[in-house]
Amino acid sequence: MRLITPLPALVTGLALVGCGDKDTGTEVGGGAGVGSVGDTYVDEDGDGFLSVEDCDDADASTYPGAPESCDGIDNDCDGEVDENPADAPTFHADRDGDGFGDDATTEAACEAPDGFVEVGGDCDDEDPSAFPGNDEYCDGLDNDCDGDIDEPDAVDAGVWYGDGDADGYGDADRTQTSCDQPAGFVADDTDCNDQSDAAHPGASEACDGIDNDCNGETDEDASADAATWCADGDGDGFGDAAVSTVQCAQPTDYVLDATDCDDAVSTINPGASEYCDGLDNDCDGTIDEDDALDTSTFYGDGDGDGYGDAGDTMQACAAPSGYVADDSDCDDGSAAVNPGAAEVCNGVDDDCDAAIDDDDGGLDDSTATSWHDDSDGDGYGDPLDSVLSCDAPAGFIADDSDCDDGDAAVNPAATEVCNGADDDCDGATDDADTSVDASTGSLFYVDGDGDGYGDAASSVPACDAPSGYAASDDDCDDGNAAVNPGASEVCNTIDDDCDGDIDDADGSVDASTGSVFFADVDGDGFGDAASTVAACSLPASASTDDTDCDDTRATTYPGADEYCNTRDDDCDGDIDEDDALDALTWFEDVDGDGFGDATSSAAACNQPSGFVADDTDCDDGRGGVYPGATEICNSLDDDCDGAVDDADSDLDASTGITWYADIDGDGFGSLLSTIEACEAPASYVEDSSDCDDTSDENYPGADEYCDGDDNDCDGTTDEDDAVDAVTLYADDDGDGYGNSVASTTSCSTVSGYVTDGTDCNDADGSISPGTAEIWYDGIDSDCGSDSDYDADGDGYESESYTGTDCDDLDPDVSPAAAEVWYDGIDSDCDDASDYDADADGYESDSHGGDDCNDAD
Repeated sequence: MRLITPLPALVTGLALVGCGDKDTGTEVGGGAGVGSVGDTYVDEDGDGFLSVEDCDDADASTYPGAPESCDGIDNDCDGEVDENPADAPTFHADRDGDGFGDDATTEAACEAPDGFVEVGGDCDDEDPSAFPGNDEYCDGLDNDCDGDIDEPDAVDAGVWYGDGDADGYGDADRTQTSCDQPAGFVADDTDCNDQSDAAHPGASEACDGIDNDCNGETDEDASADAATWCADGDGDGFGDAAVSTVQCAQPTDYVLDATDCDDAVSTINPGASEYCDGLDNDCDGTIDEDDALDTSTFYGDGDGDGYGDAGDTMQACAAPSGYVADDSDCDDGSAAVNPGAAEVCNGVDDDCDAAIDDDDGGLDDSTATSWHDDSDGDGYGDPLDSVLSCDAPAGFIADDSDCDDGDAAVNPAATEVCNGADDDCDGATDDADTSVDASTGSLFYVDGDGDGYGDAASSVPACDAPSGYAASDDDCDDGNAAVNPGASEVCNTIDDDCDGDIDDADGSVDASTGSVFFADVDGDGFGDAASTVAACSLPASASTDDTDCDDTRATTYPGADEYCNTRDDDCDGDIDEDDALDALTWFEDVDGDGFGDATSSAAACNQPSGFVADDTDCDDGRGGVYPGATEICNSLDDDCDGAVDDADSDLDASTGITWYADIDGDGFGSLLSTIEACEAPASYVEDSSDCDDTSDENYPGADEYCDGDDNDCDGTTDEDDAVDAVTLYADDDGDGYGNSVASTTSCSTVSGYVTDGTDCNDADGSISPGTAEIWYDGIDSDCGSDSDYDADGDGYESESYTGTDCDDLDPDVSPAAAEVWYDGIDSDCDDASDYDADADGYESDSHGGDDCNDAD
């Protein structure tokens, strides 16, 4: 038992305890009641907790914070019994009621909760037909929970036959069991040749040297692709359809072609060339076609003028209708145009000499045009210089309106410029009309009020200013001489200075006619006393108030809200007062660990001394206790997460123990999932040697099985010594039956080994239990136990091979058989008559003999 004082205090005295006295703890402190001076408590069971706080001071395993166990006792003094005990077994949810639970849904408890079982391993806890050890079926489910679906050994797996040639028919000698059709296997087993997809029952017989339809015959005359061969009497490679035969192989002097129209002449056939000779050389049914090799070229004469179009040709043995031998017509659509026609001015090459409307001596001048010389090349001709022609000669045009054909700048389309000449040929010089080039003269504007400023809406280009016009165009009222850009603005509701504003404060307003306003640049309604303007009325961006302390910020003015921004927002002379709208809340940090006490705060724009922004400290009297601190095994909530000595990522591993996840509950943990904790968490153990923590059947020392898992965690899978390893037998002769004295065990197939060990001669592939016995050859072909000379298996060898069986095909006939009299058979092989039952040398008179009593 120990002495304990609950709170640190200044000790003023010591209570001396003598040998044999009961140990007590004296609480030193102020105030009456529990914990006051003189209060004394004991720790009877020595568990570190006084009787006032221990719920059972007679049991050292019972105290506040003690681990709860499945013992019916409130170990941790929290008023509950057996809650979340560390030693509670793990139960698994069994939703489908098949007796096996879900490893992913577990609950640690002292007794199995409703719907939970102790055994896990269920791979589908929603399906009662899926659990470890169940029969596997072809249903797309893992019925036996071995990780595989629809294995070949499923109860309802089908038999499939190898289809090596992929023709849909299988080889009866090559089988495989499987739920689903394996690649290369089919349900049919009737293929007679699984090396060719052209051979199978129902296939069409073909000329290919194999029995395509599996009827036992090859290349019958009924073959679907047997060819029809035609006689080729002239040897030109083309046959006569009237003389033919159907065969798989080509007969002599026969070909597959049946298109020869004359099998007596080798130069006449479908591959021959046509000639203009009155014969059907190419067997197409027509004579002397246009594609004959020796045809002539004829030219189309569409207009019937006797001259043909060189671009419209036709090859023929004789001239077709509408075609001629001449090809010199240049327009076969007009009979008036040909090499013999006369030329006229019509834009056509009438005489086909390659020149249009050419004056070659036959041109009619009455169809010609008068053309005028354009010496200056301005597009306007001289009316005094002309010539007649179908087409304009070089330098001549049809126009005759140029007033000066020696100057290209002078013509009816030219712009009049100020140069003393009639540039536009209108009969006037430097005239003020719309054609004057303003760049050589000027635009002048109407000045109606005579104030020297013109109206921009009314102008005229001219070389000199006309009367009543001005060079300026900026008068805004050409009816009032007092209004113009040079006038002064006054308060009279008129835009006196033509600047677009009426009574505007532009510096020219006489203050005596208006007022003084204060600039309000930031538009907050408060003006700057240092910036004034005289105006007739309140201008935009101005105010009658002059109390703004910062006219560049609309949020700064007298009476504005104060913010923490190092500015005097409300113009009261102070900056960032504590009553600012966005002042921060700071929390007292007594222990100086950077985390504050949420119950002690202050508002301020800037951080006060001894205060911090964080309010998450769960114990502001301990500098080592704060959020994010490292949790250690000390019965304190060091990291302020609400849990004491909890196994989280912040735990100091040096103060705790490394535990390993044991998800499958087999007592062995996984190195892949660890946690540092003061006490073992649920489903964690100290062992770390489990190689598969998802299965409670896989752990160090477990039996190895042929299941694809490393059951005993030795680093190898499905070893040959597995509990359910299959015994395989050497099959040296490859007949599918092995030697019983040459065996091995394995979980998988081994090349050269089979599961059957009944071969009696593994050096001869023709001898095996599956071979049909050939009797009387001295060889035990089927590995049976009977003599090779005892075909009927009655225990007696044939008398034909030194035995005593007189009929080795009938098991009812042998020296040991009882004789059946009068059936014509020597059943006991004694060579005695079958009609002398009493063996007196005389046959029964009932069967043609003379013994009247064959029983005596």
